[in-house]
Amino acid sequence: MHVENASTKNSIFIPSSFKITGTLAFILKKVAERQKNIESLYSFEKHPYYYITIDYLAELIQNTSSLTEDEKSKQAVDQALEQMLDIYSNGRVKYGYLYPIFFREDKKIICKIVIIAPQKEPETEIAPLRQNCFEFSKEILDTILSGKVKKNLEYEGDYPVELVYKKVSSELVKLNPYALSFEHEFLILMTKAFHPYNYIPQDDFFEDLYNYSKNYENFLEINPKYHIIDEELEISKEGNFLKEPKIYFHFITLIQALEKFVMDHLSPLTESLNYTIAHSRIKNHIETFSPIYSDYPENEHSRLNSLNEILQYLPIDESIKEKDQQLIEKAKKIVTILYDLEKLFPLVNE
Repeated sequence: MHVENASTKNSIFIPSSFKITGTLAFILKKVAERQKNIESLYSFEKHPYYYITIDYLAELIQNTSSLTEDEKSKQAVDQALEQMLDIYSNGRVKYGYLYPIFFREDKKIICKIVIIAPQKEPETEIAPLRQNCFEFSKEILDTILSGKVKKNLEYEGDYPVELVYKKVSSELVKLNPYALSFEHEFLILMTKAFHPYNYIPQDDFFEDLYNYSKNYENFLEINPKYHIIDEELEISKEGNFLKEPKIYFHFITLIQALEKFVMDHLSPLTESLNYTIAHSRIKNHIETFSPIYSDYPENEHSRLNSLNEILQYLPIDESIKEKDQQLIEKAKKIVTILYDLEKLFPLVNE
């Protein structure tokens, strides 16, 4: 029996067999067996590389004859991992642990999600295992944080607007406030590493990453969920920027994406719902502001205020579909990020 308190969230426990699904029992058994072999063969620092990972787990499950087809299903494994992490009780009593590791393979940065299970002791502390996994990845993380890894974004025009906003059809609209953030790069790698199963948020990793990244002066916080790797400013003899500052790049990309969303999606939506005041605000915005943006984002403050007012005064009621309400909330998050970016403009002009 486990006495649940704040400290239990920092441990993993050997579960009672009657409390867990057959799929989870299989996972924990295989993981524990692998860990026992690793301990006898390799030093603790090397353990993360040899742990069972999510992608390998998929192979083990599909190839075993000890589970039924239902127990092998994606749904069964997703449920087993959620039970292992005690997702629905905020991780109070976990039976295992997941953590991402990063390494280089064939000149590519690879992410794997390792699975850790309790051994002989009824309770195993997470902290040493978590720290060991993070230490294993430090070489790659240092390379990324030092700015040596360049993101090759493919996009048309001067800014990657379509990475933030893309309207595939009237029924399929994509809006991602964090698409250009430092976090999103890791999210892409980790989501891929969870395949074919559902991604489970890796809050411990991001907490460790943020704490470690404070050692780097170029790690810039826009807000707690949006960070960027800044670059040293390059200025000509005349005092002009030889390369656009990263803060400006993010600001212009996001405000262009936001404005495009308002014009392409909210304008016809408000018209179809007969929201005359909201639609009038959008029309007034289009008539007031030039489609050409200033070379100096500081000059776009009034444009941002106008877009913010459109969103803040947009009536949200049962007439607006849930998916459109979600898009509007994402648009409001973009506004918040833009105002946060504005606060950092003085850093560029110091």
